[in-house]
Amino acid sequence: MKILMHLISGQNSQVYIAHKLYKPDVNVLFYTPASERNLAPLKIALKDSKLTEEVRIHAFEYSRIKSVIADAIKKHDPGNHEIILNFTGGTKIQSVAMYENGLASGLKMAYVNSEQHNILELGGSIPVKHSTLDIAINPVDYLQVNGQKVKDEKEAVSPNSKELVRVLSTTFNHFSKFLLEFASKEPLRHNFPLHKEVNAGEIAGSGYKFTSQSFYLKLMFKGNILFEMEEKPGRLLVEDVTGKWLEKAVYKSICESGLFAEVNMNLKIEYKSKEYKNEFDILAMKGTDLCIFECKSGKVKASDIDQLVALRSMLGRFTRLFVVTWFKPGTTMLERLADNNITPLSFPNLKMELKEISIYNPNI
Repeated sequence: MKILMHLISGQNSQVYIAHKLYKPDVNVLFYTPASERNLAPLKIALKDSKLTEEVRIHAFEYSRIKSVIADAIKKHDPGNHEIILNFTGGTKIQSVAMYENGLASGLKMAYVNSEQHNILELGGSIPVKHSTLDIAINPVDYLQVNGQKVKDEKEAVSPNSKELVRVLSTTFNHFSKFLLEFASKEPLRHNFPLHKEVNAGEIAGSGYKFTSQSFYLKLMFKGNILFEMEEKPGRLLVEDVTGKWLEKAVYKSICESGLFAEVNMNLKIEYKSKEYKNEFDILAMKGTDLCIFECKSGKVKASDIDQLVALRSMLGRFTRLFVVTWFKPGTTMLERLADNNITPLSFPNLKMELKEISIYNPNI
């Protein structure tokens, strides 16, 4: 039987990552009164192990800490079972105590190095590095490990969504002014009737008609009809036209790139108030880093940056932030993105730019 022992502190992800690599039968969690609140989300995340045990230890008294860990090791019979000590978390004194116990007992000891995307394994004749880049981690599980409850609900989709996304993925620059003007009127919020026809220029013949009961859209370019459809009711198609089309196009590109694991779209964090106050456009994992992709068919605003920074503050420093736009942000906004370690990506060049994303997290 394989038994993995962890020191619990502020970063639950370090426990979860070690668990995903070693796949133990039993997880033993050493916690203090200060870290006890971390146990509940961890036990949910470690549900695929046969057993999770909890052992309370002191935070700073070395002799007491070392004695409790030694007793736990002895209890699990290291002569007949494989015991691995994850000394990444906890206080420095706890880490030293666990490491000393490992040396004395000749056990494997693991240190999760999130900066380098590996787990350093000590205890043998030479240190061994295990890459964590290929560990399959679901963003939902990653969020739950850190205490975030996620609502992953299947959303209704317009029957014409795929065709609209296909058309706009290559022609949005021609229709941007026309469609962004429509989006700025916030039709689904105000529900006022809207109507427009374009009579001149390359997109002459294009138009829309919106009411509370239906939505008609026609996109023409140089005399050719690229898209024409009416939906009743039209809410789902309006959502796509006013920005969700880009989220769906980016989601497809990220999935097809093969560079990220477990890509999710439109996840919502559930709060005690039962309201969903934060919706992530796209979440994905790059190695053991959580990546948030915010998609903007219009301009990136200062408030968008502030919201993303607040999310990283809530989710932890290993969170990586990206903003995907059709048009390149201005110089001032690019500087502000850089100052906050947010990577801008251009949708027309997205496939190439995704390949150039470093495995190294700029936040660490």
